[in-house]
Amino acid sequence: MLSCMENLEKLIKKTSFIGCDDILLFLKDELESKVQELKIFGDKTKIFLAGINTKLCNIEPIVLAGHIDTVAANVALYQTNPYQLTIVDGKGYGLGTIDMKSFTAIIMDNLALIKKCNVPVVLALTTDEETELKSIKMMIDKFKELKIKPKFTILGEPTKSEFNLSANACFEYKVKFIGKSCHSGKMSDGINAICACAKLISMIETRQKAYQLTSNCGKIVGGEVVNKVPDYAELLFDIRSTCQEDVTNFLEEINYYILKLKQEYSGLVVEFEETLSIPAFNMTNNQKIKAIANRLGIKIGHFQGSCEAGYYTAYSGDAVIFGVGDLSLSHKPNEYVEIKEYNVYSNQLIDVIEKIKKLYF
Repeated sequence: MLSCMENLEKLIKKTSFIGCDDILLFLKDELESKVQELKIFGDKTKIFLAGINTKLCNIEPIVLAGHIDTVAANVALYQTNPYQLTIVDGKGYGLGTIDMKSFTAIIMDNLALIKKCNVPVVLALTTDEETELKSIKMMIDKFKELKIKPKFTILGEPTKSEFNLSANACFEYKVKFIGKSCHSGKMSDGINAICACAKLISMIETRQKAYQLTSNCGKIVGGEVVNKVPDYAELLFDIRSTCQEDVTNFLEEINYYILKLKQEYSGLVVEFEETLSIPAFNMTNNQKIKAIANRLGIKIGHFQGSCEAGYYTAYSGDAVIFGVGDLSLSHKPNEYVEIKEYNVYSNQLIDVIEKIKKLYF
């Protein structure tokens, strides 16, 4: 069973050494002689491009897009070695098996068949999707520079081998509350930054229900000791939605509420900063993609997380999120891919590329 997943096994093993740099060198060694052109761009932040049936310039290809970084593994919580592919009861366990090294491994497994499709294909891999998302922006800039305009992008995030035609935008924010410290016995002399922060958290929790979005207050920092009015608090929260108008309106309400807090707590300083912005993805009205799914018997759904798909469609062409594995297993100990699904998806991917070729080229 393991022999058919050798590329996945190798990709998982590389994680335990130098992370993405090691994987990039492995991919370069494995693919450079098998593709028409291969390039790695960047210094600290890197991207990987491989042209299958094509040079990497002046093209309108199918893009097979993904990321090769993973979240950190809490080894103590794993029942198997996260840096080794372990087969148990028809499941392949290991860090990143579905999020998302199986996608890259399946492309490597099927490189000869992809070539036979006789259509320009670009493998595009980012290296910091789980953290800063700088490399996807570099990718789009490099596409523009090289005049690569995707006709269609397949983003291989785990979707249980379904076509996901939408994904939420994700925006992350940092709010700093700067008050005035004093002895807790004379609270009226100070400005309690934590209390102001708590009121904003309550407002976000309550008012988000009026919009088509979810907002999570994920981290708060503040205070030193119990007998001192805290002069500093910090809140990190996010907003996820497919409706940009609702995001904009909710932010306007939040900013208005912050103005009220500054009036209530005279002298309070509030600094508001957007720290991350991931665009929404929506192909729910695309009849061509639905036709491909219908012809191949592939289910259609919504991607529950946020991902890089919106960056590609905002730049050029249509796209689908289509990958192997259950998203609910990612970012957790004992991540695994069903070997049966891995093999079925491996065949489906070639069929999908052929259907895209007929409809878009």
